[in-house]
Amino acid sequence: MGKEKVVVGTEGEFAHLGSGGVSVTKPEWKKSKIYLTHTHLWLVQGSKKESVPLKGISAVGRDVSAKIGMAPEKYVSIDYLLEGKTNTLAITGTKDEMKKLKRYILLLQLNNTPAYVLHPSKVGGVIQTDTKWQKRMLGITRGKGLDGITDILLFKAQGSNDFKILLSNVEQFKKDERKIGDSTKEIIDVTHDMGDNTYNTCIFTKNIGRLVEYLNDYLADKGVATKVSAETAMWAGDTKGPELSDKEEEVMVALYSGVSSLEMESVIEGLTSDDIDRLYDKMIRDGLAETVRIRKEIELTVKGKNIVNKKMAI
Repeated sequence: MGKEKVVVGTEGEFAHLGSGGVSVTKPEWKKSKIYLTHTHLWLVQGSKKESVPLKGISAVGRDVSAKIGMAPEKYVSIDYLLEGKTNTLAITGTKDEMKKLKRYILLLQLNNTPAYVLHPSKVGGVIQTDTKWQKRMLGITRGKGLDGITDILLFKAQGSNDFKILLSNVEQFKKDERKIGDSTKEIIDVTHDMGDNTYNTCIFTKNIGRLVEYLNDYLADKGVATKVSAETAMWAGDTKGPELSDKEEEVMVALYSGVSSLEMESVIEGLTSDDIDRLYDKMIRDGLAETVRIRKEIELTVKGKNIVNKKMAI
């Protein structure tokens, strides 16, 4: 390891799952100390050492549960290139340590990477036709949001003001395709609150897969969105959030559209003030809304806005 600075250090087990498209039938698990530095992932067993350069890692967090018979939260899978072949490695340990290891691999790969940003692409759902793509450097840092400490996507450009997205304000994101210059690129479209309105920002980077995985994990961890594995989604259908009655959906869409919670009785037919209070109480319990005044005036949380966005996209 030399003088490399250790970012994460833990203990666990690892197994090689395959190389060059050939899978290992029965993975052999080895106890190991695991160190993540700014340049390598090290697996140390006494005097034996294996290392994976971060630059060679092509994917983190792929679902290999069927191969190792283990729940996704108990391991981290890593695909990496070695001598022209893609190799797959699984590391297992405590849930918290695996979450931390995966997060920091993604952070190290994403930090200080070139990106193109289209901001704002929409304001309040209205397309901004005069916005141009800007080249920036993507970084990830931590700072204070309205609800406490949050991760922040920071976009820097020489001679321009830094632009940032507080992840505590992100309602949802989705993959899309946009034309940048002469070619069409896969981008992510992020919907986020900036205080005065809801904004959409489009982001392109060559590390788009890592950014998607990082955002998925962060929003799922914060309870804003539910992360569903590809296999689960195939059999059970992708989740749109908690089951809502027709009236609940009407109330949430009305709140999202700017109707005051105190005006709801006159806007939604067939609801008494008691009915509305019961709906508000349920929405608050489910984390979809929060009280902003004592007299049951509420507004949607980021989680609630995420649910409405998904319902409206059906």
